[in-house]
Amino acid sequence: MSRNLIDEVEQKIFNKISRKKYILIGECHGAKENVKIANTLVTFFVKNPFLKIAFAFEWHVSRNDESILKKYVSNESVNDKKYRGVLKHLAENKSGVFSDQHADFLSKLRETNQTFSKKHKIGLFCFDLSGKSWNDRDKRMAGKIESQEKKFDMIFIFTGNIHARKKKILPENDKNYLAPLGSLLPRKKTFSVKIEYLEGSIFNYGVKKLFKVSGGRKISVDTAYDNFIIIHKATPITLTRCFEPQSDCLI
Repeated sequence: MSRNLIDEVEQKIFNKISRKKYILIGECHGAKENVKIANTLVTFFVKNPFLKIAFAFEWHVSRNDESILKKYVSNESVNDKKYRGVLKHLAENKSGVFSDQHADFLSKLRETNQTFSKKHKIGLFCFDLSGKSWNDRDKRMAGKIESQEKKFDMIFIFTGNIHARKKKILPENDKNYLAPLGSLLPRKKTFSVKIEYLEGSIFNYGVKKLFKVSGGRKISVDTAYDNFIIIHKATPITLTRCFEPQSDCLI
């Protein structure tokens, strides 16, 4: 992991989130660097285990599958075939929200939680839900996130950058009005960071090259976010290992 990215995370997130409950990380799905940011945050909290934290991902899973993921990262015994079946299901989406790198991150959480007492274990939950409309979906996702408030001191929420906006899009009387989940969370408790990628490629239903502005992408001042993390070159995630053979043993 590059020193530049570690410094970015420390300056743009870690040093800014005192007394915040919800930390939104607005990503463009399908870049390895998104997961590197999550890994960096784990590293900071291992060194400073003073809060009960959780990671929340925009993953669409059943209640049973979410339970399997939670048990796995908590270092509880789970059936290998069932666990890997959940990973395969997530990877089949191919939208970039899940990848081999996310699977490695789950393994890192499990390994990290081996050293923590139950009181300080890092939590995990999924919040992608269906809705009658775009606004209804974001309202339901915000509700799922808020339902976890009493369980954790701080929640890191990885979601698409439009969902991480703390401001609504267009006035309510406009037919194209949108209310992102970030605008529905308690404002004083919420800190939102948008990841900006200057160039590179992502995997989103296939590898796609990001548009590069001559001289690097200029970061606009968008008050819908509290801060920005700059990724100089995005790298596409991979999905190969999510489809490896499964066994019936306990892990």
